[in-house]
Amino acid sequence: MTIITVDRKKKHQRIRLEDGTEGIAKRIEKHTLLFEFENDLHPAFHCSNRLRNGDVVTVPSTEGEEQFQLNFD
Repeated sequence: MTIITVDRKKKHQRIRLEDGTEGIAKRIEKHTLLFEFENDLHPAFHCSNRLRNGDVVTVPSTEGEEQFQLNFD
């Protein structure tokens, strides 16, 4: 499982995963976050901004499913 820490108050922010992958988290609608990464190790995905701290999102990828735990500041 990959942990992503996000500041819910920011519309656009740089993120860094524990494996060193960098990306961007941005609010694309009032209650939707989009995550995009700079390499192909992790799939881009969007999810509800109404999730709670510590919730896990499962995302399909080319190598099966990947789980992201969202931590909100």
